[in-house]
Amino acid sequence: MALPVRINNSKTSEEGFYLDMTICCKHISMLVDTGASVTIFSQKSLKTLNPSSMPEVTPVKMNMMTATGEISPFIGEFDAYLRLGKNLIKHKVLIADMPTEGILGMDFLTKNECDVLLSKSCIRYRGQKLPCFIYKNDGQASCCRISIYEKIVLPPSSKTIVPGIAVDPIVRGKTGLVEPVKNFVEKHGRLIAKAVVQPNCGFIPIKF
Repeated sequence: MALPVRINNSKTSEEGFYLDMTICCKHISMLVDTGASVTIFSQKSLKTLNPSSMPEVTPVKMNMMTATGEISPFIGEFDAYLRLGKNLIKHKVLIADMPTEGILGMDFLTKNECDVLLSKSCIRYRGQKLPCFIYKNDGQASCCRISIYEKIVLPPSSKTIVPGIAVDPIVRGKTGLVEPVKNFVEKHGRLIAKAVVQPNCGFIPIKF
């Protein structure tokens, strides 16, 4: 049996819609793939787990079929604990040799009633909106718009840091500079401090 999975055959991670989460206590970026029937953890990421978190892997007789039609065997499967927002969810995960850290497939999305909201760059789960990133691989410096993740009310003369999410594709694992644009200050009457940031768990901190 060959299960359809969208896999990029290059040695680098795919561009796509990613959700930052933890699996077996390891923080990774999962490619949200509605074209994949199963959820997969990469063999490379499995080898980096802490020995105390290493799961018991069961061999399987199943093959993975990529978007290009290539077929390769799954290495095994295990019961994993995936942290999605505030919730810890037990789910069976397959292991494969692939460049992407992990793939969140339709089996997980359907079973847990997750709504993928591309227009809002997030996944909705049990009333929570979990921000996602659209990553790109070219490594070129670029400008990216940032949106405040949720509505806030700031008292006059106050300071705070609020979570923001990237509206445009960003380069994975790179440090960026947050700075205000003139029309935002004119429209909202609020100053935004310049800050060097690196996205963490899907969020970009914005300092007012």
